[in-house]
Amino acid sequence: MIKIKLLKDVTNGKQFPAGTVIVRDKEAGEEMYILLKGTVGIYKNYQGAKELLLTTLEPGSFFGEMTLFLRRNRTATIVAQEDVITLAINRMNTYKFFAGEQEATYSMINTLCERIREGVKSCEALLSSGSAAGGAYSNSFFSEVQKNYSFVISRPGESYI
Repeated sequence: MIKIKLLKDVTNGKQFPAGTVIVRDKEAGEEMYILLKGTVGIYKNYQGAKELLLTTLEPGSFFGEMTLFLRRNRTATIVAQEDVITLAINRMNTYKFFAGEQEATYSMINTLCERIREGVKSCEALLSSGSAAGGAYSNSFFSEVQKNYSFVISRPGESYI
């Protein structure tokens, strides 16, 4: 069960009317969002000649986590497809939220793992179709991806081998 007091302390409720751009590709960001009501579309090249709807998210989904964790600009444009209500979690309150909401944290990690798995499957399909790297399949591609996205678990004053 989500702790309502914790949510009030670490999130801000935000509403967006249908058609509103919630986040824009390549802009800086300080928040991730949990979608409570409505649907959003995730786009590349939004309103451009090659606009592409990547997916649609429904209540219970989250978005904006890459900017929050990686401290890089947004990688897609998110548009409210209907009236939307979200919880926004800023960078300063992220740890408090995850520490207090273990079930939500597990669910988000599971979703992120699924997104990565789908991305790897797409890369494998691209490589095996001969569309990338001159048609030559290379395991070095995946080892480079793995190396770039490995991580270290640590806390101040603790070390892990």
